[in-house]
Amino acid sequence: MNIFDDALSKAKAAPLGHSPEELEAYAREVVMLQTKLNTIKDCLDAATDALISELPRNNVEVGEHLVDAGKYQININVAERWTWDQDLLAELLNADPELPDCAQMKVAINKRKFEAADSSTRIKLLDALTRTPAKPKLKIEAI
Repeated sequence: MNIFDDALSKAKAAPLGHSPEELEAYAREVVMLQTKLNTIKDCLDAATDALISELPRNNVEVGEHLVDAGKYQININVAERWTWDQDLLAELLNADPELPDCAQMKVAINKRKFEAADSSTRIKLLDALTRTPAKPKLKIEAI
């Protein structure tokens, strides 16, 4: 039985109406487990970032890629992130309503409708679009 199973069995077996000392013990255990979980997540993030930094450059471009890593196969999925320049969109669309200083207008572009729009509309808005690869998502399988 590991520490997680032990904590779960203690939680299930605990009667209602605990003393402050008992609640403190449970709270301490929760804090300890949350700390361990955060440490594990930080280690996983660091290991993932290290692995991504060692991948061949073409495997961190937009798309799906498979990499042979000895006894493991790494499936890499890199999505494309679209960022729209709000000031340029407002200028391109002549969207200059009289707003008070405390208000801000945001133009939202629907990606599916943008891709289906006629070429003149796409060309008009394209200068406001920046396309960048998102952080790669990895799935590692033993082979």
